[in-house]
Amino acid sequence: MKEQILKYLNEAIAEVSDEKEITLTLETSFITLGLDSYDAMSFIGRLKEDFEELPVTIFLQCQTTQDLINYLEKNHNEELRQVLS
Repeated sequence: MKEQILKYLNEAIAEVSDEKEITLTLETSFITLGLDSYDAMSFIGRLKEDFEELPVTIFLQCQTTQDLINYLEKNHNEELRQVLS
């Protein structure tokens, strides 16, 4: 399931980023990703379309893609299953 979530996250970030070359891996750090504040907020906004209760401080709580995947699996499992189906 992690690979499906990673694919979803890559598609979501590509939708909002001017840098279409961004490819997330499980080890990607959001801090060093190089998103400006507008792109970061756009990415969070895009995720909130599918996960309404996602906090705007998610990248402070989840510093890597793996952390975010773990968070989504733990806190938004039902929504996650709907998004990936």
